[in-house]
Amino acid sequence: MDSLADYIVSADGKSHKVKILRMNHHKNAALLELDGKAVEVTFSGLPCFDEHATISVNDKNHRIMLIKNDKFMTFDVEVGGNRFSLQVKAKKNGVQDKTVRALRKEKFIGKKNYVVTSPMPGRVILMKVKIGDKVRASDPLCILEAMKMENEIITPKGGTINQIKVESGSIVKSGETLVVIGRARGQD
Repeated sequence: MDSLADYIVSADGKSHKVKILRMNHHKNAALLELDGKAVEVTFSGLPCFDEHATISVNDKNHRIMLIKNDKFMTFDVEVGGNRFSLQVKAKKNGVQDKTVRALRKEKFIGKKNYVVTSPMPGRVILMKVKIGDKVRASDPLCILEAMKMENEIITPKGGTINQIKVESGSIVKSGETLVVIGRARGQD
């Protein structure tokens, strides 16, 4: 079966190959391949930072919590009271790889602002910021639906949201400006 996206996920230094084979956003469910083995995963609600959620892996429930980490594509996770760090690297095939590469390159406009653009065509399904919000590197800006996958678009650097060029429901093209962010002090 072809994968939707491929990743290398390092958990406390040990690497694992993860492929997303199928996703059902309406049921918060996915079929993954983890180191060559099929794994059915479902969430009771989507996990948010610093909030507990329940994840079911092959019908076994686990209580998890994502803990914000300032490193790009790195997440601290607590599962059943045990805490560990996950580092996610997208492989070259898959929509998510384009997202990761696009977010590493922000475009500067003037000396004080940069823009975050859409890494692919899609539909904005949720804006997570508003004008005046202060954001840090890796904070989520919006959720973009593309090719039946939900992609969290994050900011590569900190600052203040100066302009929002799209709204929930907007259809965007690849490279279209989503938000304009004023750079935080010390980034000049």
